[in-house]
Amino acid sequence: TRQLLDRYNTLLRNSFIDIPQLESSFIPTEDERGRVSPLWINQSDKFVRRIFNRGSWEKGGRFYGGWWQNCPEEWRTKIFINDKPTVEVDFSGHHIAMLYANKGIDFGALGIDAYTVETPEQWPLTDDERRAVCKDLMLIVINATDEKKAVKAFQNKQPNGSFQKGISNGDLGLVLDRLKEKHQPIAEHFANDAGIDLMRQDSDITAILIDEFTADGEVILTIHDSYIVDLDSVTKLRARMAKAFEKVTGVSGARLDVAYKLDYRTMKQLPGSSNAQSFAVIKQGLSQLHIDPDRSERYLQGLRTWQGRS
Repeated sequence: TRQLLDRYNTLLRNSFIDIPQLESSFIPTEDERGRVSPLWINQSDKFVRRIFNRGSWEKGGRFYGGWWQNCPEEWRTKIFINDKPTVEVDFSGHHIAMLYANKGIDFGALGIDAYTVETPEQWPLTDDERRAVCKDLMLIVINATDEKKAVKAFQNKQPNGSFQKGISNGDLGLVLDRLKEKHQPIAEHFANDAGIDLMRQDSDITAILIDEFTADGEVILTIHDSYIVDLDSVTKLRARMAKAFEKVTGVSGARLDVAYKLDYRTMKQLPGSSNAQSFAVIKQGLSQLHIDPDRSERYLQGLRTWQGRS
């Protein structure tokens, strides 16, 4: 791990990672308590480390560091690497796929939506909003140690003043029961502290990807279960992800749910779609976007400094 991090941090240090449209040197960010603080965008805050948990090399192990991990999504999707536009490839259903894979089941092959279950009719929410509630609750409960803490964590995550913030414990418990019924093969891991072990698996996958991209001299930015790469590297990332997932979980040919985040837009990729289809979707989306934006003077000054380095 130390040698991998040394090589990766050297590549990051020698790469120009910035946001062309950003005029200021920082982005105002707001935490859960509403406190605003600056996120500085510079070529210094790029150091990445791997953190294990609970005094064990078998727990956690995720990669942390780099200003992009704390960057709001609306700006993160505008990141350029070495003055080239990027795509964020999001494998957000990773942990669910891993839990099934650990049971020898390819979840993608089941052809079901992990997050769609019946919710109370009286909720004044759209179908997409109802699904989002189920998704948030499920992903939280997988990482929780008990159901009460999961429900509390869900409520704390919701925006102040939203209907979702005030959903009762009873309603959330009902939705959770339906999620457990839908996912009976892995229900034993709900609210059972599975997340810390799943993090070790997803961090091992990330380590493989970092190693392979770094060996090619290509930058990959990681946000746990999503990865930022330049456009030309997307197909390579998909192929390498499939192999890394198989190596870590033992399930070959797994069909992973993927979403592509492109400058304010998200395009979902259905499980089982081929890399060729994925690439076509991205190309079509990027053709509608300004992939060669006006560059701020701050950005251009930093780019000139980087280009003129010895």
